[in-house]
Amino acid sequence: MPPSPNLYQYLMGSLSFVVEANSSTRYMLINTPNTFHTVSPFLVQKLLTSCIGGIQNVKKLRSGDLLVQVDSKQASVISKLTHLGTFPAETSFHKTLNVSRGVLSNPDIIHVTEAEFVEELRD
Repeated sequence: MPPSPNLYQYLMGSLSFVVEANSSTRYMLINTPNTFHTVSPFLVQKLLTSCIGGIQNVKKLRSGDLLVQVDSKQASVISKLTHLGTFPAETSFHKTLNVSRGVLSNPDIIHVTEAEFVEELRD
């Protein structure tokens, strides 16, 4: 009988993990039914500044959505946003930029538990 994938991982001394980013910076997406492609970047900046204050970074994606880098307090405000000026808006956390993924591989880690890894990586 072949060993289970988890047993195989530990025999090889590797561990896959996903950890939520611990920094105060969050990446959020803002989209609207009519994309932001035709909206002036100056207007977008004014609208975002009036809603949540100073912003670290904003990028317009190919899809027309806005990728906004904010701190955790601004993220809680922006997550409740339903309109950006006169534009109806939906907000969500970015699916991959707010987490860290990795694979650790080393024969010295064979006897280390996943819980211990997560605890040590948080520091």
